[in-house]
Amino acid sequence: MKINRQIERDYQEQLWLTAPSLEDYVLEQYGWDLSTNLGGIRLKNPWGKAAGQLSLNTTQVDRDAQGGLGFVILKTVIAQDEQGSSVQSAWMVDAPRMLVEKITAQTGEQGWTVSWKGRGWSESFQSYLEFVETSFKLGVPKDCLIVPSCQLPLYRGPENPHAEEYAYTLGALGKVLQKADQPALELDLSPTLLKDGPPPCAQETAEQLHWVISETRQHLPDNIKLGLKLFNLQSFAEQLALVQAGAQVWNQLDWLTLANRLFSPERGISYGGYDLSNRNLAVLDSIRSEEEESGEQILPPSISATGNICSGRMLVEYAIRGCTTGQLHTYFQLPKGEYGYDLGSRTLSALHELMFNPKEGLVASLEALRKQFGLEGELEFGKFFEKGGNK
Repeated sequence: MKINRQIERDYQEQLWLTAPSLEDYVLEQYGWDLSTNLGGIRLKNPWGKAAGQLSLNTTQVDRDAQGGLGFVILKTVIAQDEQGSSVQSAWMVDAPRMLVEKITAQTGEQGWTVSWKGRGWSESFQSYLEFVETSFKLGVPKDCLIVPSCQLPLYRGPENPHAEEYAYTLGALGKVLQKADQPALELDLSPTLLKDGPPPCAQETAEQLHWVISETRQHLPDNIKLGLKLFNLQSFAEQLALVQAGAQVWNQLDWLTLANRLFSPERGISYGGYDLSNRNLAVLDSIRSEEEESGEQILPPSISATGNICSGRMLVEYAIRGCTTGQLHTYFQLPKGEYGYDLGSRTLSALHELMFNPKEGLVASLEALRKQFGLEGELEFGKFFEKGGNK
């Protein structure tokens, strides 16, 4: 059977649902081992859910684990001290309603964006710790990595004016993370969204991140993998400068998630769509070219992509630039008619579309690469793309 016809059949008939697993089916039928890693932690596949409104309760986490995701980043908790005080208390907003709408990029490309007023975890810190521990138990049977997320207040060192919040929050998270088979934590630091004062610049932000990551490391046990979700500054030049300036910062991380939402000062909200992915891909292109010319590494070995991952083809666009996992949020909220088939849960419906869409799916995109480069035999997703695919 010709490969295009086989992909079309798998898309229409959803045959992978009767196999032991998605990974088994894709390996047997197409010779692609979907396994990869996040910061050195093995994952069964590269598909993950980004921290946000869709990973704030155990029902959502269970549905995602059952639906086949490789990992889930939990809703971001806001740092506080032992008395419950936080300099970022304004981020503890309980406003879960989301608005999903189409957005036209500067290039004319039509995509989707989602906006909401809620920010970080709005319930008690103790309830977050309980949520994390329960989520670990839900992830294990389905080989789905669960990663809590934390937002710490930024500062410029060496003195940390928020030392009590760091010590209490990271101490408690460190203890509950010891209950995970593969303990990992993602930092979510978003000065772009702070409304007071001028927009942050690259050099100052890189300096702040250096102190935050260094301090975080001191409060966590050595066995905990640490990632950082990098945000987008307001201009491409500043964003590129931030990634360049952070070369000595990123080496303190096990992975870097690149890069979270754009921000509209006029509307006062963050947004996504193709403007976001075009920005991220252009930054990666520039950094990879600089690394190749200089022979010096800027980015850490493990990069997790985020930003308008709306298809398997888009994941491959990130992957050929060295991103071996993808974190999605908006895609899981599209109107149901945007998925080719309703398989009962949004996670299943989305994953089927992402994998087997005959034109935009991951399988079709991987097979196109196989044909382009004359590749044969079994290929492992993570190893193939860890240095930018066939480069």
